[in-house]
Amino acid sequence: MRKITFTILLFVAIPAIACINESYSFEEEYQLDTGQSPVEFLRDQMDAQPSDKLVGPKNGQVYSADLDAAFVASQHEAVRDIYSGNYNAAIEKLQAIETTHPGHYGTAANLGTAYELAGDNKNALRWISEGVKRNKDSHQGTEWLHKKILEARIAMESNPDYLKASPILPVNDDHTVWPTMELAQSWMKALHFQLGERMLFVKPEDPVVADLLYSFAALEANTKSPGPAIELLKLSREYGYHDTAGLDEKLAQYRKAYAAQEIKQWIKALAGLAVLCVFALLFYFAIRSVVRRLDPILNPAE
Repeated sequence: MRKITFTILLFVAIPAIACINESYSFEEEYQLDTGQSPVEFLRDQMDAQPSDKLVGPKNGQVYSADLDAAFVASQHEAVRDIYSGNYNAAIEKLQAIETTHPGHYGTAANLGTAYELAGDNKNALRWISEGVKRNKDSHQGTEWLHKKILEARIAMESNPDYLKASPILPVNDDHTVWPTMELAQSWMKALHFQLGERMLFVKPEDPVVADLLYSFAALEANTKSPGPAIELLKLSREYGYHDTAGLDEKLAQYRKAYAAQEIKQWIKALAGLAVLCVFALLFYFAIRSVVRRLDPILNPAE
């Protein structure tokens, strides 16, 4: 009987522990292959220096085997200049590469980045658009957002308050403007990728990055969990989001929602544990009844 009892307790304990662990797995769905959540990755990018991340061609750019070594070496040298902050030198080298080896995606993308970081947003937009023409699937198909970022920066050159009335992505928590779930997921993917690049090179404060982080928080809170949204709002504040009062109000709202979500998960876990215990007790008494009936047969009195 003791062995049977132990088996039953083990049967109950394993799913119960799994149920309790599940209630604290909010962040697990955000884990990347590197083991970081998107929020951890973005903060790491913000805290890092570009030169610390230079390990090879920009964004793992792979060049065709039929390209000559001088071309590849020149691209790498220009990328090193970008990561080192020598943007004008990079532009000069990349323009020369475009003259001698025209039409390559990597040249256009790197030119767009170099011009953007040098503050020439119009030329940056021209070359990023050219890069999309050469490879529409570049950067996991998220360069449409890069173009919108540059368009916003151009608009801000004549109207510094442009983002206050015209956020780059039209989302808000009252759902007067809200994408479908599929579109929201696509936007979140694009935000994660593009913010990862922006925040490595663009340090606080920056209104464009702040605006994107604020929108990312709204998407996270309304499609997944308010937990990561809280951290995204904190990053947005560090980047100087224009409406500090509104941000603080939203932060309080997300914290309240996150606390309620934790309580709900605990209640769900405890309810699941209670149900398991009831079934375990019923199972226990059923087995005990069977054992008692079989005992005279299996162990007849001598």
